[in-house]
Amino acid sequence: MNYKRKELKTKAKQVLRKTYFKALLISIILAVATTGGFSVLFGYNPFSQGDAADGWDASGPAWGQPELGWGEEEAAIQAAIAEAGGIPDGEWQGDIDELIGMISLEIVKIMLLIALAVWLFGLLLRVFVLNHLVVGARGYFVDTARGLPSGFGRLKHGFRKGAYLNIAVVMLLREIFIFLWTLLLIVPGIIKSLSYAMVPYLLAENPALRYKDALKTSAAMMHGYKWRLVVLHLSFIGWLLLGSLLFGVGQVFVWPYVNATLAQFYAHVKEKRP
Repeated sequence: MNYKRKELKTKAKQVLRKTYFKALLISIILAVATTGGFSVLFGYNPFSQGDAADGWDASGPAWGQPELGWGEEEAAIQAAIAEAGGIPDGEWQGDIDELIGMISLEIVKIMLLIALAVWLFGLLLRVFVLNHLVVGARGYFVDTARGLPSGFGRLKHGFRKGAYLNIAVVMLLREIFIFLWTLLLIVPGIIKSLSYAMVPYLLAENPALRYKDALKTSAAMMHGYKWRLVVLHLSFIGWLLLGSLLFGVGQVFVWPYVNATLAQFYAHVKEKRP
């Protein structure tokens, strides 16, 4: 069968006539899945430095010295300041600036820690949960593209014993390789992302597929089809722009059409695989 984009879309529409609302819900899940030490830093507390560090006893008068009244205490402080030559101009301002600088540094540390914690949580969530949902959702669309019965239970396939860890490893390595290629002026990363685009579909059909075989098979399948996949994605721009007229919400209803067509694309390139 020769590659015809319109034919893939026609088949996708035929499938969606029977399964649209189920495909819509799974597409939403797929979209969500595709997109999801303080004590050391605060060991130095500027407010914990007592006046005793500067020679003042904040706990009260020294042993054996009479307690001064308010007027006498104020006079004694002024006398001590005068004896020391007074307070240099700008000293209080310098102390305030230093204090503000310390507080700002602590705030920056807090923000960096929060950002790191959020990034780490997102990474773990993606590796151990979201990628498995992606594989399961792709599997649902592959099943329906082939006329096989499928449903929401397909989303759980990636979490089964014997498949879970392998899918986590393969999908993580796929993303790492794409990221490393992206560091080479971005274009190589785009090419590799197209080469490895079939990996989630392959894992959906064979969860035990090792990462080398998954990447190699996907690259072989996409040989000569990378640009066709780009054009296929671009062909949905009109529908997506139309959906964006409803504050972007309308695009959600286009997602099943896109995903069903991509599953048809996978079925075609796998059939043509050398």
